Amino acid sequence: MGKARVEPDAVDAMWQNKPDRLARARNDAFVQRMYGNKMSAHSIMLSAYITALGGKPVERHHPVKFFLLALWHALCMSRQIKSLNHNQLDVWLQFILKLRSKLPVFKSVLNKTLMNAALEEVKGASINGEPHQIALAYLTYAEVVLVTGFLPGETQMVAYGKIRDAVTLEQLIREEPNQPLALRQFVRVLRKAGELYMRPDMKSAHYTGPTQAKMYLERALELAKGEADCPDQIPKIEAGLSRL
Repeated sequence: MGKARVEPDAVDAMWQNKPDRLARARNDAFVQRMYGNKMSAHSIMLSAYITALGGKPVERHHPVKFFLLALWHALCMSRQIKSLNHNQLDVWLQFILKLRSKLPVFKSVLNKTLMNAALEEVKGASINGEPHQIALAYLTYAEVVLVTGFLPGETQMVAYGKIRDAVTLEQLIREEPNQPLALRQFVRVLRKAGELYMRPDMKSAHYTGPTQAKMYLERALELAKGEADCPDQIPKIEAGLSRL
């Protein structure tokens, strides 16, 4: 199996909401398949469809089509779940978490699979990942713990700890050589931290959910509009703030 990289301009197209970003993602996925990296190809397209469904791109008027395509790529990845790297696991987990929330009948069936995948993502990112990838893995783990209730009596404390650990990686993320990508990923870290604090199970006397959520989301919005320059994230952050 050979190695192929995703072109920087294609990645930038996703962050910048460029009209041709799906076409660029398809091109990158095609290159990965040519090199024999089928899971990388599926991951690229699943990530692209998640972004298309969650933001405000030109392609937004095809939500059903994009959801079905995303589902197909996710199912293909599910067949090789043990071979996925931490980046691919993060993409897969983000979609499956959304799918689980829409299909309650599968919740109990998916819980153990989600927890195992989240643990593997944290392990893989800690060994081979950049600081921003470790931070995102922590947040995905926190989300899985919260939605599955897999750690009764410790759920909230574990989630709080992982959110804190993720956000405190900011300086290391700012020192990553691949800027501004790393900084844009930190916008995702802050947004995700805010969204997790908005959850009902994080709103207690011990964890001031709404206050923390507002703080993280406002930081994410300022960074997205300014230094990081990632318009793709702005509507998602603003949607979160509007719910507070």
